[in-house]
Amino acid sequence: MALEKTVSFKSSEHTIFGTVRDAKDPENATFLLLHGFAGTRDELVIPSVGIGIFEYAAAGLAGHSSLRIDFRGWGDSDGAIEETSYSTQIDDCLAAMDFIATQPNLGNGEVILLGWSQGGLVASSAAGRTNRPSGVALWAAVGEPKASFPVWSAKLLICKA
Repeated sequence: MALEKTVSFKSSEHTIFGTVRDAKDPENATFLLLHGFAGTRDELVIPSVGIGIFEYAAAGLAGHSSLRIDFRGWGDSDGAIEETSYSTQIDDCLAAMDFIATQPNLGNGEVILLGWSQGGLVASSAAGRTNRPSGVALWAAVGEPKASFPVWSAKLLICKA
């Protein structure tokens, strides 16, 4: 069984918490799992197995390590939910990619982004902004934030160009 451990790193002044699942082969790219709106790093619990879908997915990423994070204001990470915007979540994603790059057991810094729902919007934005990840997987990603989150869209769409 792979080893999981809680880690933390800084994104701006906030401490972001995550869970690393080490793979047998640390040379393979590391998956960075990004949760959806109002989610956490384990995402929805699968009733039949009793664990979150991201924990379950991390276990199935044969030969790859993973890092799943709580965006600032959610789960164990610092900050208030009211501080959350697409921009802050993109910043947290970029900080997580920087963290992965400093860890010798995490794929030599090679990252594949996997975003669920709003995390998919964050993954695609971060990938387009940096051209750093070697792959991007979108899982039920938000494509039109104003349609998906009409009440929140004015606040959440405060993004850097």
